[in-house]
Amino acid sequence: MKRQTLVGMIASLTVLGVSFLPVIAQKTTASQPNSNLVNGIAETIRKEFADSDWNEIKKDITFKYTEIDLNKDGTKETLVSIQHGFPCNNRHCPVYIFQKKGSNYRFISYIFTSRGELQVAILPSHSKAWINIAAPVFTYEPREIAWRVFKFDGKKYQLTSQKLSSAPKQIVLGKNLISTFNLADFAENNQSYIGLRYYDRDLRKGLQYLGGWIVGEPKDNPTYSISQVKNINQEMLWFETLVALDSQGKVTAQVVDVLNLPRLGKSEQIGHGGSCMRSGVRDPELITIAKYEDTEYWKQITKAWRSNRSLGKFEEVSTGNIVCENPGWGV
Repeated sequence: MKRQTLVGMIASLTVLGVSFLPVIAQKTTASQPNSNLVNGIAETIRKEFADSDWNEIKKDITFKYTEIDLNKDGTKETLVSIQHGFPCNNRHCPVYIFQKKGSNYRFISYIFTSRGELQVAILPSHSKAWINIAAPVFTYEPREIAWRVFKFDGKKYQLTSQKLSSAPKQIVLGKNLISTFNLADFAENNQSYIGLRYYDRDLRKGLQYLGGWIVGEPKDNPTYSISQVKNINQEMLWFETLVALDSQGKVTAQVVDVLNLPRLGKSEQIGHGGSCMRSGVRDPELITIAKYEDTEYWKQITKAWRSNRSLGKFEEVSTGNIVCENPGWGV
């Protein structure tokens, strides 16, 4: 939710002046959000505000969440209401909606609610088989806060011109409902680096760039690369697209997937960068962990992955019939 976009949407609305009444509800306690949900929230905000310093903006972000099956498919969606912090503008705060896919959470849409109210309700009506949602929204014409309806259009929730004459009965998120959590209180899984953009190996504090390589050819569009990065004691590989090239030949990279590397043994090396072959065919997408041998090829492969450019994902693959060139052979 870009701030200027949101303000433009609100300014363009014309509503009739009708006041609304508060609903009194008993406070409930939400369970501690799991790490995958926290990672989904962090990834969504980082993608939206990619040019901002994540370590700074995450400090003040607080949120509430609840789970509701919005499309009646048997799996509950998760509504995350930002209560305070950088994603909010001077009038509204976003409510992110996630779908659970396996153990992960995928952002699908958002609505927004007045910063002075921070309430979300579900309605008995539906659009495209999804439950309609209502929230207090500020408008300039007329200048007021009123309950407005958001409807699903087949892809995402959209603010409509419909306004309610009173507060809905089923408020599911609000100031006095559900516990509040601070995003900075949760340790980040390395998957939360997905979406990060950085310029010319200039990583934020606490990260160390160890090296990298192009996957395929530099002229490919898009151009993919791998960076080896260390965060405290964890080494990882970042699968990236190179999204911008300046006049000095320096690039901006965007992380599309993260692979946590296992701790390497003393005799283990990483094979990569087109140096690995399967059944005699060179494959630029292969990455391996191999036992070092003072030979032209490393043949004892203990782990292997593919940096799949068509999916933008790392995939673990069989180690069968893989060998990697020894880069120091003959030097």
